[in-house]
Amino acid sequence: MLYALIEYGILTVVCVYLVNYYASKEVSMHVKVWSVVTWVLNFGLALLVPEDVYQTLKGQPDEKINSQLGLQYLLLYWLVYLLTWTIIPVLQEWEDAGDLESWDRMKRSLRINGIFYLVLIVVAVVALIVLVLLNAGGDMGLIVFLKCLATIWGMLLLMVLLGYALVEIPKTLWHNAEPNDYLNYLYYRVS
Repeated sequence: MLYALIEYGILTVVCVYLVNYYASKEVSMHVKVWSVVTWVLNFGLALLVPEDVYQTLKGQPDEKINSQLGLQYLLLYWLVYLLTWTIIPVLQEWEDAGDLESWDRMKRSLRINGIFYLVLIVVAVVALIVLVLLNAGGDMGLIVFLKCLATIWGMLLLMVLLGYALVEIPKTLWHNAEPNDYLNYLYYRVS
């Protein structure tokens, strides 16, 4: 337990440093705080993997540690899920709103997100009804079918985003390696 507290403490310090280092000076403090919280929770999931792998390969896993790991996975997963689908979108719309008063910005943000989630729920219910009527799951059942669809979506999204990053990052580094060429490119973009 002490080891985990030290890990998360170091992770928090690193995330605070990185957010302060890379954030623009104009970024408000609450955005930085939510960025640190989001980073700590997401990287916290990665911190659990070595202990989980060790417990799996150990032969006789400790049930107490496994139950703690399972609880930590669930807690971090649902906190990240909550942030991703509720808090962060509301804060993004609040930040983008053009209203002068903070409460008016929050009302606009909640209204825009409410419309989005209403449309999302209606589409999901219609899709679920269609899947049930078509017996889409077949013998494996609808829940397993939906889990398969979610896994396929995640893998496709990962391939698209990772494929873009694998090409774009080296290309950008290659183009920025020669300062004079990069400066000429920037002059070209400005003109």
